[in-house]
Amino acid sequence: MPNRKYYLAHREELLAKDKVRRKRHPPDREKQKRRNRAWYERNRDRLRELSRTPEAKERKRQKSKLYRQRHLGEERARDRARYPDRKEVAFARFKERYRSEPGYRERINADTAAYQREHKDLKKKWGKKYYDSHRDRESQRKKEAYRKNPEVFSARVRRYRESDPERCVELYRKIGDLRRTRERGAVGWYTRAQWMARVSFYGWKCYYCRVALTLKTLTRDHRIPLSRGGSAWPSNLVPACKKCNCSKHTRTEREFLQLKAAA
Repeated sequence: MPNRKYYLAHREELLAKDKVRRKRHPPDREKQKRRNRAWYERNRDRLRELSRTPEAKERKRQKSKLYRQRHLGEERARDRARYPDRKEVAFARFKERYRSEPGYRERINADTAAYQREHKDLKKKWGKKYYDSHRDRESQRKKEAYRKNPEVFSARVRRYRESDPERCVELYRKIGDLRRTRERGAVGWYTRAQWMARVSFYGWKCYYCRVALTLKTLTRDHRIPLSRGGSAWPSNLVPACKKCNCSKHTRTEREFLQLKAAA
């Protein structure tokens, strides 16, 4: 302890002297390596035991975390370069640790849940990007999961319908519309946000008779019908009441407005 107190009190002075000494008498690197290797061989077992203690593991984890925060750009570049060659090994190691190490599963799940709560928009964006690039595989996986556990999926759908029935009605209408679009070989697609923006643009009123609409009375009409070469792009969609939508049938927007004006 006295030596440590002296070192702490005269640290800068001692470091300066050591720096000057090293310049005058450069150390023998090979000799130092041999000395360090010999010391490590003599104390290998003791060092391993010390490194396995919970305190040592936590210190190492915090030290690695701090180093990564300070050198984030370099670490990410290194990880990207190493990942293709180490992908299988790294994933197998993670799975083994996830299954066997006590407390590791709970910590990973808690960290993942916390990150997803803080980055909901980012999670949705990444999920959509992954689904678009693996659409066939994800579709097959969901079909297989439904075949094995239909009760679980049915309960999940039932809970979702009960939580937001109006959104479900609109979603099923959109699914049916897109299905008809594919069957007729038409082009285009739209999102729910784009469709609701069109409805708001027309003031939640029927495009043909100007009657007020609600989510229950709202229907989606194609200005140029799909059967006559129309598309499913948002620009071809208008809100309509059920009466006008059924009366319009396969007429175009101009033909139906002329018919209403003549009636």
